[in-house]
Amino acid sequence: MSRLTCLVAGGFDPIDGFRSAVGPTLRLLSLPADAYHLMKQGAAADPYQAALIEAGDPSAFRANYEAFSREPGLQRELAGSGVPLLLYAGTADPWHEPMRAFAEHSGASFWSVSDADHKGCWDRSAEVLPFLAANAGTP
Repeated sequence: MSRLTCLVAGGFDPIDGFRSAVGPTLRLLSLPADAYHLMKQGAAADPYQAALIEAGDPSAFRANYEAFSREPGLQRELAGSGVPLLLYAGTADPWHEPMRAFAEHSGASFWSVSDADHKGCWDRSAEVLPFLAANAGTP
């Protein structure tokens, strides 16, 4: 951590990790109950990612996402990092409220990207830059 001076992160649940949105999202999209199908459907919207997945080993992707979906959050590590944190998420992202709540509890800065889902927030991440510039150096 000695080289880290600040951290900007978006679209995840610092408390419960990836798994907090997997089950509800799979049910919402009527997908089978494993994270691999969610990842594959999400990647289909991006031709580069879709090509990587098609060229890859499905069993390796499945193992990665099954393990990923069981990982806990990083709340202790983030809160104890000692560096200013800026967290952001789209208001339609399932991780918006967990991120906002963590930021409020830990004293981190938080920015909401209006009307953006998980991918939409990444697509509009430049909207976070003015907030980041205005709050540089403050937690």
